[in-house]
Amino acid sequence: VNCSILRNSCDIQNNTGTIFLLQLDSSNEIQQQNFTNTLQAFEITHPIFSAASTVVVEAIFPNNWDMILVNILNSVKWGSNFLSFELFGASEGAIVANTFSTFNNLQNISFTLNDARLILHDDSFDGYDTVKLLDLSDCHLYPFQWKPILPLHNLEVLRLHSTGITEVDADFTQLHKLKELSLFENEIATLSSTTFTGLSSLLLLNLGRNDLKELPEDVFWGLTKLEELRMGDNYIETIPQTLFRDVTNLKTLFIVDNNIRRLHQDTFQNQERLMTLALPGNNLPALPETIFYPIATTIEVLYLHDNRLEALPPNLFQGMSRLKQLLLHDNALKSVPKKISHLTSLEELRLARNQLSTLPNLKQLTRLKTLATPRNPQLEVSFSEIQHLSNLESLVMFSIKSLNFDVTPTKNPFPFPNLIVFYIEDIQFQGDVNDFLRTIPKNSIRRLAIGWDGLKESGLQTDFFCELISDGNEFSELTISSSDYEEIVLDGACEQKQITFVRMNYNSKLSKLRLNNHVQADVSHNKHLSQFHFGSVEILSISDTSIPFTSSLCHGKVLLASNIGNQEGIDDRVAFHFSECFKTDTSVIDLSNNDWFTSVDLINDASSSAVVLGVDTHLEKTRDRDYFSRSRRFANFRQTVPLLILETSPIQCTVKFTIARLFESKRTLPSFAFKCTCSSGFSYSNGNCVDTNLTKTQIAAIVVGVAGFIGFVAAIILILYRRKKRQESKVLKWNILESEEEKLLLGKEVEDLKSVWHIDLKQELNLEKKVAEGAFGEVWKAEWRRFQVTVAVKFLKHSGEGLDDAVLDDFGKELDFFRKNRHPHLVDFCGTGLDHRGAPFLVLEFVELGSMKEIIHTTG
Repeated sequence: VNCSILRNSCDIQNNTGTIFLLQLDSSNEIQQQNFTNTLQAFEITHPIFSAASTVVVEAIFPNNWDMILVNILNSVKWGSNFLSFELFGASEGAIVANTFSTFNNLQNISFTLNDARLILHDDSFDGYDTVKLLDLSDCHLYPFQWKPILPLHNLEVLRLHSTGITEVDADFTQLHKLKELSLFENEIATLSSTTFTGLSSLLLLNLGRNDLKELPEDVFWGLTKLEELRMGDNYIETIPQTLFRDVTNLKTLFIVDNNIRRLHQDTFQNQERLMTLALPGNNLPALPETIFYPIATTIEVLYLHDNRLEALPPNLFQGMSRLKQLLLHDNALKSVPKKISHLTSLEELRLARNQLSTLPNLKQLTRLKTLATPRNPQLEVSFSEIQHLSNLESLVMFSIKSLNFDVTPTKNPFPFPNLIVFYIEDIQFQGDVNDFLRTIPKNSIRRLAIGWDGLKESGLQTDFFCELISDGNEFSELTISSSDYEEIVLDGACEQKQITFVRMNYNSKLSKLRLNNHVQADVSHNKHLSQFHFGSVEILSISDTSIPFTSSLCHGKVLLASNIGNQEGIDDRVAFHFSECFKTDTSVIDLSNNDWFTSVDLINDASSSAVVLGVDTHLEKTRDRDYFSRSRRFANFRQTVPLLILETSPIQCTVKFTIARLFESKRTLPSFAFKCTCSSGFSYSNGNCVDTNLTKTQIAAIVVGVAGFIGFVAAIILILYRRKKRQESKVLKWNILESEEEKLLLGKEVEDLKSVWHIDLKQELNLEKKVAEGAFGEVWKAEWRRFQVTVAVKFLKHSGEGLDDAVLDDFGKELDFFRKNRHPHLVDFCGTGLDHRGAPFLVLEFVELGSMKEIIHTTG
């Protein structure tokens, strides 16, 4: 039943046993009285008031709703079957005495005020001994007091999510029947050893997302019936050894996303009924070998992911005969204990983002349904290691080193008849992957992700992959990535399938793509993709492509188009398409990081026409177009203002709201338009926003140029000094210098070199391999740790008597050349320094294709 004050009536819509009271205006006393009269009259003629079980009050009263609510609820004789009262969407107010006095058997009270303040008086809940559930979540109970709640002696469930509680100082002995206490997402920083005293019936305690840093070792003592404890999203660093000593009935324990660095081997000593243990998101580098022994025979779910685990003890999982889920992903594991093969009940194993090179022994894990090993760059897998896992439903193995088809799959049926999720991307295959793929039954896979270098040459067409996707209304996904396809067209079998999500990423040669109708399509990170056609897509991402920006892209709900290139010379059309997008129903438009988006005048001219907010029911009837009264321009309608994202773009836009007066329908409605200006760091010039800051490339060129010159001068000083010393002693080492003054002089000049553009060989460079060698020097490939880039390091050969004069002259000329000449087709000069022998070296841009001599020699 829906009862509305604006209609002064109640309408029966269905017989769900729920009455909705829609009170939308609090200021009109006449409306309030009419509404009350309507309820009373409805009660007489419709016995549903005495038969329903729930009253839901929605969007009630912008202010002063507390007394109005009392008056309305007390105006009707509610039946004894009414068990629940719920209030949503009200503003600040209070629960006053006798609010629910006409409810004879009220058991559940729920207030959700959307972060508005709720005031509790000492007598707010006096006399409601029948109430078993109280939910005040998302109400600001400030200042919070426990006293009004304590008279609810029969309370079994108390939910106080996001209520602003800072301290738990209640005497819970009065709530001895409480079974569930949720204090999730508050500001509780400390707990005492007596905080939960008296809650001997408690089954569930949620302390997640607070500000707890430490826990007294006896804080949970006495909670002998507790079955579920959640302490995630706090700042806890240590777990006292005896913290869980008394909670012997615990079945579920979540200690996620804290800062725990160590666990004692006896932490779970008395937890012989524990079935689910979650420890992810901490900083655990290691685990004691016997820590899980007390829970080995009962544990079914074990989450250890997102820690810093580098190794696991050999017997860590010993005796876990009932374990079904084991999550070890996002650690630094190089191997998994061999005894994992004894986990014969295991159904889910996740090992992603570790440092594995081989799989653990899976031969006895025949119940395994999910195996995920992605992003282990050194992992090598043989098909024979997994082909016996006939119950697999999800196999995810992208971004590993290799997959070796060491068996002949064509002689046998597909080994995974239940498989519905199959990801094999970015892998080097050994053996014939095509033969294996052809054994997959058609219409069997819901989520297929595939792609590797040479996929095009393998002869497999995109139509083949679509045939594998299952029919039906379930979510389906097709991903083709890291391939060498130049063109992908989803036609044929692809047109017949309702593929929910299409993802085409990192296809380095892809220039043409045709899709169909999808809920979501992600075609980002295809630099050469410029020809793109699609049917209907609700969420579309074309970021990091060369797809032209047009309004046809704005037919869905979300458009992500950051960093799209190849838009030069179409400023006027970009402005038109930009404005047209606001006339569609697109809710989010992201045009961030597009440096071509500069024509602010054209953008403003094209976007100056206001868009009316609202649904044009008049036009639906007349099939005509309304227009603005003054300008006689046709009006465009949409229901909401779109979210426009322009991060790090030359232009920034703000929404301007106005009132639109429409001619045909004689209506006045709110409207909006975007007003754009130049972003910070850009200035207006001839209708465009021009960058007034130096680009990173320009800054780098200036820095390198100045540094190169200073380095050149310092190196020449060093060379002249060493030539002078060779003439005196012909020895470069410190112990043969003729006087302490010369040592000091050399040391000063070396320090001068370091202070201007010095690169420390030991601290900053990681030498990887020698790539070239000549009569007077060597070139090494290295990583420059400071900037995480690959560079070439050129060393001068050094004999026992020092450097040859001719070599030093050539070195000086080369430095002088780099100082005077900078060009996109010349390698960049990065810096200079001294090796351990005191000989100078150069750091240059690394050229992947090698020396020009080798290229000429090999290519003719």
